[in-house]
Amino acid sequence: MGNLDAHAVDRAFLAHADAAATLRDVIRRTLTTLRTWHWRVRSRRQLLMLDDRMLADIGLSRVDAASEAAKPFWQA
Repeated sequence: MGNLDAHAVDRAFLAHADAAATLRDVIRRTLTTLRTWHWRVRSRRQLLMLDDRMLADIGLSRVDAASEAAKPFWQA
């Protein structure tokens, strides 16, 4: 009987460890997504601040930059 209890404890521990790992993965993915969205917002704002010469250097026109900056933050 005591042996069965030990196995039940092991299973409960493993289930808890799996749940904790899953939660960590969800948090990690959420933070990664939020960082990506923040980076997109910042980079699109910075793109609008470039002058025409700088835009030409990277192969964009003012219209291209405005089009890119108008995208929602969740869109790549």
